Amino acid sequence: MTAISGGRPVGRRATRLAQEVVDALAAPLTRPVRSVLVLLAYLLGVAALVAAIGVTQATTGRIVNRLIDAASTELKVVDSDGAERTWAVERSTGDRLGALEGVALAVPVRAFTAVSNTVTRLRSTGAAGRAAQEASFQGHLMVTDSRFLTAHGLTAVSGRLDLLDNSWDGQVVVVGAAAAESLGVSEAAPGVVVWLNGRPVDVVGVLAATGDPGLDDSLYFSAPVLVELSDQLEAYWFVRSVDGYAEPLARTIPLVLAPQNPGQIGVSTVAQLAELQQGIAGDLGSLLGVIGGVILVLSALTAGTTMFLSVQHRAAEIALRRAMGSSRLAIWRLFTYEGVAMGLSGGILGTGLGIVLTWALTRASGWPLCLGTGLVVAGVSVGLLAGAVASIVPAVHAARRDPAGVLRAV
Repeated sequence: MTAISGGRPVGRRATRLAQEVVDALAAPLTRPVRSVLVLLAYLLGVAALVAAIGVTQATTGRIVNRLIDAASTELKVVDSDGAERTWAVERSTGDRLGALEGVALAVPVRAFTAVSNTVTRLRSTGAAGRAAQEASFQGHLMVTDSRFLTAHGLTAVSGRLDLLDNSWDGQVVVVGAAAAESLGVSEAAPGVVVWLNGRPVDVVGVLAATGDPGLDDSLYFSAPVLVELSDQLEAYWFVRSVDGYAEPLARTIPLVLAPQNPGQIGVSTVAQLAELQQGIAGDLGSLLGVIGGVILVLSALTAGTTMFLSVQHRAAEIALRRAMGSSRLAIWRLFTYEGVAMGLSGGILGTGLGIVLTWALTRASGWPLCLGTGLVVAGVSVGLLAGAVASIVPAVHAARRDPAGVLRAV
C-alpha cells in the first residue's frame, strides 16, 4: 500500500525526484562540448584555488626553513632588573650563558644614544668646539668586546680588533666603515683619536664595510669607556647558539638567570619562528587566496553564462516538459541538480589537478609538501558551492519560461 502525504503518494514523489536527478545527470551527455566547457571552467577555478593554498603552505615552510638555517642562531637576552650591574658582572653572566649546552658565544653589549654623547674628530673647545659639536657623530655607540665583532663577520682594514679587550684598561674604540668616513678617520695608528664628551679615545681599529648600516655606522668602545658615556639605551647579551638550539635556549635562559622570577628575563630570537610562520602564511595566503578566489569567481560566472545560454537552446525541451505536467519547481530542480553535478565534478577534478600542480611545483623547487585532507574537502566543497550558485539564475529563468510562448516561437 502506498503512503499518502499532502494528498500525493510518497512513493510516486520519490520516483519523480529520482527521475529528475537521472535526467539532470544525463543532460550534459547530450551536449558534450558545452558540458566540457562548463566542467573546464569549474576545474580551472578550483585547481587555481587549491594550488594557491598548497603553494602558500609550501612556500611558508620553505621560508621558515631558510630563516632557521640563516638567522635563528642569534638571541638577544635582556634583564629588566639589571640596571645597576657592573661590566664585570655582565661578563660573568655571559660566561654562565656560554657554559650552557647549545651556546657557542655569549657577549655583553651596551648601547648609548649619540644625542646625549658628543663624538667628534677634533677636540670640542671654544668656537671651533661648538662647530664640532654641531657636526657630532650621529650613529650608534656600543660597548662590547672583539667577540661581538668577529661573530658578525667584521674585519679590520686597519689596526687590530683584539685591542678592544686590552688588559691595561685602556679607553679605545673600533670604528665602523661608515662611521670612519663620517668622522674622517682613515686608519688606526698611534695618536689617532676621537673625542668623546671632551675626552680622547684611541682608535685601535677601522672596520671593512659590510653593507649593513647598523654595523657600519657604529663605534665599538672598550669597557673602560663606560665611565665617559651617559644616557644608556639598553644592555643585553648577544648569544650565538648552535643550529637548532635557539628556541630551546629561549625557554631555558630565563630559568637559568632568574629562577625565582623568569619573567624579568626577555629572550628574543632573530627569527621568532612560530609568529613568523603565522605572519608569512597569513600574508601569502591572503595574496594567493585572492588570486585563486578571483579565478574561481570568473570560472563560476563563465559556467553560469554557459548554462544560461543552454537554457535558451533547450527552450523546446522545457516547454515539452511543462506540457507533460512538470511544474515550475520541477524545472528549477532539474537545472539546479545539473549545475550542482557539474560543480561537484569540477570540484573533484580541480582538486586533483591542484594537488598534482602543487606536488610538481614543490618537487621541482625542493619545497616541503604540506597537504592534508582539509584541502581536499575544501576544494570539493568550493566546487559544489560554486556550481549551486552559478545555477541559480539559469534555473530560475528556465522555471519562469512560458511553455505556450516557447512553443509558438518554435
